[in-house]
This record gives sequence, structure tokens and C-alpha cells, in this order.
Amino acid sequence: MNRSICEMNELDKYNYLIKNLNKLDEKSLLDIVLGINDMDILEKVALKILKRFSFMEIKTVIFSLPDEVKMRILPKIYDDYHEMLLEMIKDDEIKIRYLERSEYANCYSSIVASLKDEDKILFYFDKYNSLIYKINVINKLKNEDIRIKLIEKLGNNDYKIMALSNYEPYIQMLVNSRVSDMLNSFNNHDIDSDLTIGIELEVIHHDIDIFKNIHMLLNNFRIKSEDSIGDGFEVVSPILHYNLMDIAKLSVVCNILNECHFSTKSTCGGHIHIGINHFKEASDLLNLLYIYCNCENIFYAIANRAGSKPRKQIDFYAGKIKKSLELAISKGDFDMVDDDFQSLLQVIKRIMIERYKGLNMITPYPTIEFRIPNGEIEFTELNYNIRLFLKLVQVSCSISKIDQDNQKRELFYKLKEHLPEDVKLNILLNLLFDNEEDKMIYRNRYYKNTNVFSRIINNIYGVYFDKGIDFDDESRKNKVKRRVLE
Repeated sequence: MNRSICEMNELDKYNYLIKNLNKLDEKSLLDIVLGINDMDILEKVALKILKRFSFMEIKTVIFSLPDEVKMRILPKIYDDYHEMLLEMIKDDEIKIRYLERSEYANCYSSIVASLKDEDKILFYFDKYNSLIYKINVINKLKNEDIRIKLIEKLGNNDYKIMALSNYEPYIQMLVNSRVSDMLNSFNNHDIDSDLTIGIELEVIHHDIDIFKNIHMLLNNFRIKSEDSIGDGFEVVSPILHYNLMDIAKLSVVCNILNECHFSTKSTCGGHIHIGINHFKEASDLLNLLYIYCNCENIFYAIANRAGSKPRKQIDFYAGKIKKSLELAISKGDFDMVDDDFQSLLQVIKRIMIERYKGLNMITPYPTIEFRIPNGEIEFTELNYNIRLFLKLVQVSCSISKIDQDNQKRELFYKLKEHLPEDVKLNILLNLLFDNEEDKMIYRNRYYKNTNVFSRIINNIYGVYFDKGIDFDDESRKNKVKRRVLE
């Protein structure tokens, strides 16, 4: 502090502060306040600077005030500041007095969480029965050990399970137990370990408000709000691979959601992202579009558990893409695309325009997103959904590299033919899967989710004799070659 200010008496310091209030920063204010001992003057100083600055701008200055001054200014400041000021009182006994005053009921959880004495925290945590109050105390505590003790004392088991899932050693206990259970049964189904996965699970709960301060599961599965589900949220996974540890973690998350009585409803989606870095060449992406579009109706039938209906507004949130791509081919949008993957990707993004498609290329991440599946937290069914799209990507990226006379290539080419849908289903499953048990899972889904015969009657030209689509046909290639020669 300036020497001349130090030599001032306390009233002169106050007058100097008032006169220069607009010029002083937080450090200068603090220096002056620390040099004043008169409680009346400090009260005036505090009220003056709180009119000039926001509470957060001068937090350090307010904290430095004696508890007596904080008590004096408390009823004279904005209600919005009460909670923060009460937390700053240093003496636990003074804080506790405010727990008996009903006008500060909204601040009780902050007062208790800021107490220094653990026994007092535990006592006042138990004193009030409100679950919201108890959860607020837990979330405001800075001491993790005490926080865990309080979580374990909660009567609400749903919140307890979810909250504890973010603390060690609970995480390791849950994951290690699941890894042990899956050790002898896990099968990676020959899925490439380099493929990356991201999962978005939309869920609901009858008492969703109690979970609003839990932001993670297992400390890295993020919880975020989702406008399309008012009574729920979305669980977003970190980047995963199809290996035992990551799939075990996903299984634990599903178990937690089920144990905590979360569920899905007819508006919930279960989106699957797969890393786009697995696609090395333009042909890999064209192969994906070829398989997907030629079997688009089938994917809508096999991407959900057997006996389920597509979610409400699926046409809006996960619309079909085949028609827009057919139109793009007819307009020549693909004609000048060579083997450059990025240029092809930009063409596709321009064609699709927006992200609400069953197969979405317009994501904020380096991924492609499959949006067809309904919300799903039964791990077995979710795992089937993941495997389906991982296999689709893997086959799309490998099909161009196998021999022309390979049976898989033959199956691949047949997908564009005019065939009954159930015949095309078998071709698709034989292309994607080698294991008969895997094929049976999706075949069962197809027949339980689709009344094939009624669809044939109602839409014979749209389904039964569905026109094939080809992104790599010879006529288009020759047209491009002619243009280049010209």
C-alpha cells in the first residue's frame, strides 16, 4: 500500500477508498480493508464496495472481513449473496446460529457443507430429512472422504449407487467384478481393435431432479441434458474400443442405470458413433453407403431388439438417406470424386445437409453416427446394436482389398440386385457375419420387427423389388474418364 495511505487514520482511509473506488483493483481494496479495525467503518466499506462491484469480483476482500462485519452486512445485501457470505464466516458456532433461522433456509446446505468440524457436518446432515437438502450438502462439500460417508448414509438408493460410481475404489470394484464375470464369455467377434466407438444413451427417470448434480458415471461417462427428453438425460461414453475392459465398463454403466430405475421411452434414442479414421480411402466410404442404402429398410428392422417398434418421430430424428443419394447420383454429384477421401466426405456432407439421418456424417466429432437404434440400456441388446454397425464399417473398409473371386465380393455385388427383402437380408448377414449364432440374432430381430408380407402388399415396388443403388458403376467411371480426356 502507498505509504501516505498507510499513515492515514481509519476514517481518512475510508474517505480515500470512497473517492477512488472506480480506480482501485481488488488487491488495493484488500490492502486498505486490512488496515481498518473499526467495525462501523468496515461495515460501511463493505456495503459501498458491494454496490460498486459484484460479489465474485471482490470475493477475497469480503472473505478478509471479520465475522462480526459479515453478520452486520448479511441482512443489508442482496439475497443472492447470502449463501456465499455465510460460507465465508470462519467461526462454525456463528454459522450454526443461522441454521435456526428460517429466512436462511435456502442456505442451510451451503452452511453445513462449509463447516470445519466433521462431527457437526454429520449431525446437521442427519437433522433435516429433505433429500434435496442432503444431496446439496454432498455436492457442496470439498472433502471427498466426508462426501463419501454422507452418500453412504443416504436413504435414496438410486442416487447413492450413481454418486458412488464416480469414486475410487468403487469404480475399480465395479469394473473388475464385471471383467471377471465376462472373462470366459467375452468374444470380440473378429472386430478390429483399432475401431473406435462412442455411445449416446438417452434415458428417463421418474424423479430426475435428484440426479441433476451428478455429471458422470464411472468418472468418464458424461451426463448431459437432452432437450428431446424432458424427464431424463443423455449418457455419453468416452472413446471406447471393442475389447474386454471397455465393453465391461459399458456393461457396468447399463447395470447402474437399470439398478437406479432408469428406463427408456418411445422418444429415446441410442446413437452409436464409430471413428471415421478407420476409413482410409474414398472407396471404403462408398462401400459403406452402397451396403447401407441397398439394405436401408433392413437396417431399420435389425438395429433394435426383437419385438420393438421404431421410436416416435424416427423419420425426423433418424431419416432415411437413400433417396437423397440417388438424386445426387443422377445429378452427377459423385462424378468428379476420385480416390480422395476428404473430398468425398465433403460432397456427402453437402448432400445430407443436416444431421438427423439414420446414417449421419455431419457430427461435431471425427465420427460417423448411426442414429437408427432406440434408446437401449439392456446391455445384451445394446451390444448387438454396436456389433452390427462395427461389422458394417469393418466389412466396408475391407471388401475392396479381398480377391475378386472371394465369396464375400460376390455377396457384396448381389446387394444391388432386385431381390425379395428376406433374400437380401440373408445376403447382408452372410456378408457381415461368419458365425451362425450372430446371424440368427439379427434374423430373429428382422422377422419379429417386420411384418414382411403386409409390407410387400402395401409397398411392392418400394420394398420387394427395391431398386438397387451403386456408387461405383462403370458408366459413371467412363463418364468421368471422358471428361478428363476432353
